[in-house]
Amino acid sequence: MKRMATLLSVFVMVIGLSASAYGALVDMHDGTIYDADTQLSWLKDAGAGGLKTWEQAVAWAASLNIGGGFAGLTGWRLPNADPACGMAANCTHGEMGHLYYAELKNAAGGALTNTGPFINLQANLYWSGTEFASSPDLAWLFYFHGGYQYAYRKVNDFYAWAVRPGARSQSTLTPS
Repeated sequence: MKRMATLLSVFVMVIGLSASAYGALVDMHDGTIYDADTQLSWLKDAGAGGLKTWEQAVAWAASLNIGGGFAGLTGWRLPNADPACGMAANCTHGEMGHLYYAELKNAAGGALTNTGPFINLQANLYWSGTEFASSPDLAWLFYFHGGYQYAYRKVNDFYAWAVRPGARSQSTLTPS
């Protein structure tokens, strides 16, 4: 898998797709951003899911898999959280925490100052796909204003953002 990620990174540079100044984030020019560190593809439009309850957010992410999938890709879901971190900042093991700290280089407790190649990234709460184990009516959230992870009631409306494993295969990549 690491060899595939390395080959993909080299291929992207060779064909001239623009890599951002944010480390491993690559704009795939199909509505997705690929994170070569985590080998995840994110929707470029972080506001596309809008405000939803947790159940609505899960259903929305799954709807991106219908037909040929968003940008011809399937496997879309909500990003995961790391419950072992608890309700705290500086948790980089969850997918949104890694993005916030490692790729976008935002500071714990500070404002969302770096949004990288993403559009409509809100300094607000985003649902994860990770439920709170000890209480079925709660799920984990990530706060993109300060970098905190929380658990909150699933019936509240927060932002939804989708992620999927991997990137478009090399054979279908085209420069813009």
